[in-house]
Amino acid sequence: MDPAIKERFDEFIAKRGLRRTGQRDLIVEAAFSSDEHFTAEELWVRTRKLDPKASRATVYRTIALLEESGLLREIDLGRDERVYDPNFLESPDHNHLICVDCGKVIEFEDQNAA
Repeated sequence: MDPAIKERFDEFIAKRGLRRTGQRDLIVEAAFSSDEHFTAEELWVRTRKLDPKASRATVYRTIALLEESGLLREIDLGRDERVYDPNFLESPDHNHLICVDCGKVIEFEDQNAA
């Protein structure tokens, strides 16, 4: 995980008057340990692998903070399915293709799009 992500998140929560906690640190680590998109539930499972006592509610609250801080972006895939994109900082203008058979999300950049 890029240390700049953690620093930016720490600065954001400090400005909001929130505490830095071990669970939040683990959630951020789990969210940015891979370039793969994930659902909130998938992030909870990843986090529980790091700490079996991780709270589902804390995962959901931390996702909201990550979105608010601009580190994470929610993508609505339709069919009441939302995933989170951990690659937003590296490539803020990328687009997504969704396989209708398996549901895999593929990122691409279109240099011709305006």
